[in-house]
Amino acid sequence: MAEIEIRDGRGKNTPPGDPQRCFLGFELTGDSRAYLAGLVAPLHEKLKGKYGWPVRLLPDRNWHASLLFFQRLTAGERAQVWREVEADALAGIWADLRFDWSGLALWPSPRRPNLICLESPDYTPALQWPLAGRLTETPFSKGETDHLLRYRPHITVMRFRRGGWKPNAGQWSEIQQEIPPIDPHWVRFDHVSLFLSTLSSGNPIYPREYTASLQGE
Repeated sequence: MAEIEIRDGRGKNTPPGDPQRCFLGFELTGDSRAYLAGLVAPLHEKLKGKYGWPVRLLPDRNWHASLLFFQRLTAGERAQVWREVEADALAGIWADLRFDWSGLALWPSPRRPNLICLESPDYTPALQWPLAGRLTETPFSKGETDHLLRYRPHITVMRFRRGGWKPNAGQWSEIQQEIPPIDPHWVRFDHVSLFLSTLSSGNPIYPREYTASLQGE
């Protein structure tokens, strides 16, 4: 299945199957994608070639900061969630969204890593977003609410291959000289989207069912 890019939303060309695993996420600006790709792609080649790490680079079109995950929502429930999210976007809730990025790290922890992410410390202002106040109501309560209540932004850029070797914290520390510093001011977002989540041949596919500008356009 090819990835489907939907910028005007409303479910057109949505992949078959209902209910769906899905999630909300903030999408990077084009300049931010280019900036991160220029740093992450060379690191990926070093990790694979120089160190032999079994890592796979995610396409930069899939780079996003996840907001709220849902295991299974019907089309109607997704539309209901989206109406609230779109209203928040139009109100400018996330118009100048900035996180204090601390750099690339093993995720979710150096002891048991599955991913390499750009990570940020816990972001407590997320508790003031209108969305956080809806988490006890259906269908929002069907999401992974703890993720938003303890919001720790991250952008997955690489994945370790399933069942393969993974580094530990000491091995990550040994290659710190290879890990590029990342300027937080270059990492910005311009859209929020509701993504459908599908696994195909071990690779995630994230078609966008709905998308809205963070600038209230």
